[in-house]
Amino acid sequence: MPGESVVDVELTVSKAQELARTLRLIDLPYARLAECRRISADIETVVFDVDVQLGQHLANDIRRTERIAAVFRGEDTYYPETLALRHGFPHVPHLNIHREQYPRSLCLYDRPYSEIRLHWTALAYVERIREWLALTARGELHAEDQPLEQLLFGVPSYLVIPADTFDDVDSGRPTHLFVYPGPIGEEGIRAELCFAYRSVPGVGEPASPLKFIATTFRGAPQYHGIMHWQPGNLKELHTFLQSAGIDLVGELRIRLRAWERDPRMVATKLILLVALPKTRVSGGDVESVETWAFATVSTVGETGHDIGIWDLHHAVPGTLLEADLSKDGSETGLVMLNPVYALGRERAARLNGVEGRLDRKITAVGLGALGSQVFDNLARAGYGTWTLVDGDMFLPHNPTRHALHGDAVGFSKVGPLAYLANETIEGKIVSKHLVADVLDPGEAADQLQEAYADTEILLDMSASVPVARYLARDVESPARRASLYLSPSGEDLVLLVEDQDRRMQLDALEMQYYRALLLDPALQHHLNRAEARVRYGLACRDVTAIIPQDLVALHAAIGSRGLRTALASAGATSTIWRVNTSDLTVSKTQLPIHPVVEQQLGDWRVYADTWLLEKVMTRRREKLPRETGGVLIGTFDTQRQIIYVVDVLFSPPDSDEWPTVYVRGCQDLAAEIARVKTITAGALGYVGEWHSHPPGHGPGASTTDEEAIAMLAAEMAYEGLPALMLIAGHNQEHAWYLGRTL
Repeated sequence: MPGESVVDVELTVSKAQELARTLRLIDLPYARLAECRRISADIETVVFDVDVQLGQHLANDIRRTERIAAVFRGEDTYYPETLALRHGFPHVPHLNIHREQYPRSLCLYDRPYSEIRLHWTALAYVERIREWLALTARGELHAEDQPLEQLLFGVPSYLVIPADTFDDVDSGRPTHLFVYPGPIGEEGIRAELCFAYRSVPGVGEPASPLKFIATTFRGAPQYHGIMHWQPGNLKELHTFLQSAGIDLVGELRIRLRAWERDPRMVATKLILLVALPKTRVSGGDVESVETWAFATVSTVGETGHDIGIWDLHHAVPGTLLEADLSKDGSETGLVMLNPVYALGRERAARLNGVEGRLDRKITAVGLGALGSQVFDNLARAGYGTWTLVDGDMFLPHNPTRHALHGDAVGFSKVGPLAYLANETIEGKIVSKHLVADVLDPGEAADQLQEAYADTEILLDMSASVPVARYLARDVESPARRASLYLSPSGEDLVLLVEDQDRRMQLDALEMQYYRALLLDPALQHHLNRAEARVRYGLACRDVTAIIPQDLVALHAAIGSRGLRTALASAGATSTIWRVNTSDLTVSKTQLPIHPVVEQQLGDWRVYADTWLLEKVMTRRREKLPRETGGVLIGTFDTQRQIIYVVDVLFSPPDSDEWPTVYVRGCQDLAAEIARVKTITAGALGYVGEWHSHPPGHGPGASTTDEEAIAMLAAEMAYEGLPALMLIAGHNQEHAWYLGRTL
């Protein structure tokens, strides 16, 4: 070891003092102090011998006694460097790679030094070295489930390269990239960062001059940890890469000749990008690919001269008829860079733990507070190829609960969102956008229709019943529909997703969701609107609710995961997540889903479901031999001439129920219907009547029933609505009747 020899009491670095004193004063049977050296005022070395517990069968050449040097620095900000001083110490996993091959540097820890330093003692350090040596001797230091070791030791200067840089290399065609220094911010944070592009941008784009050209190489699979030291010049790197099947200098002689007539290229410096596939055992399957970059200190012109393909005259290359093979690149110094791939879709998904299909085509309508954050979550996870649709402008109050920031004020909501997603995920376009109102698209109608026709998922996040109904019923598209929205208070999140075959469509899920609110006491305040609202402009609709951003962000996180999970299944789903704002616990309610039963009655179509019909039949059986009945709860969609029947109310207490006669009473009925309207925020109400027939009688309408339907039609005519009646008969049979006066 270099430096002047000193005795342990002369050491000034605290950890060096502690180690030397421990080795000298404590009678350790397995470690002995050899010498101490001072390399500089704040770097000191303690050399000692350690005995290693060896088994009978050794996988690596570790000796029973090894001499170790521990190098300590006064600032104590990094691990003590631990060197095995024996010449010929084997190259094994978990060595730090240095410029020189020897002495070997042991990598003892897999945690940051800031954590190790909290509990570091000299005895524990010596014991860790002995453990490292013993496990290495047996070939057990690198666990089977541990990630493969890097082939080279990391460096601080980063080079950002496209995610598909090596795609062409696999087909035998090297990729050439043009590299520019990244813009330097106010604090100079990006000074060490460079960006690689696939082709040379036009004049002035970017403003920084061309400084490097990168070219790629891919090696044969290698056992991890085979490199012995860090190459310092082109010749040394060539020697390393020969074992990976790469003739670096020979290939560069071919590639550089193609650039010699371009003065701009000759004046640049060269970056060598090398992909090294790694295996856990020699000859095993490739588990990962490590990419490294080496920048030449010399220009392309000087490098070409150093490998013997041309002479330089005033920096202009003159081609040699035959390459001078005596020139091997030893004069071309290399600086190591740390290449990092731009964030592509697959890597984004891997970092987020997202599996399955990533390129699912999604058209999202409504990119407000919730929608923008759900989109942002999923786009960052590499999930989905998106078309964003929203006609709203981003206004000054929006940043309080939106994925965009204040610099987007005055723009559309969807344009900046799509831009940010495309800038975040490299490669194919992540998101397109349309500034349009889906209910009144105007000039964007054709583009919208193209988006509908070319999408797999039509996602409504508008929190608008008319929009959801339109997307469910009126849009011609093979897409599966989904709806995701917050309750008016912001405390609950609702997710409705159709099944893959669309047997359970979005509007039917909406109706069964309303029914769940009526049946579950815990959900009966779900649609209550917060009274406090804030006006942000002069127009009547320029008001917004007070909903904390943390609630929106929480629900956006749940919604993005819930949506992915639901879409991975072929079945329909209906879910409500509720946040208890006092203790921030979240509860999930999975709503039941029942098959739809529909019937066409003239110009109108009736939608009910098996749950409702079974409820009616059960009530009929309970009341036999008497007839019974009540009212139908649901809603009219007059635009589409659909009657949704969601629930039934049983006979009021003042009704007359006889074996062959039923006369519905009205006690407390108005109050009950008002309760239905309150719980569902006006979505459901009275839509008609139902009654049962006695034993042995089917659901056919009697003369009395026809008269009742006519009377009901006359009453409903005042509201411009048809009269609906359901009759339940024997053998589980039922029939719908529609009466109209116009």
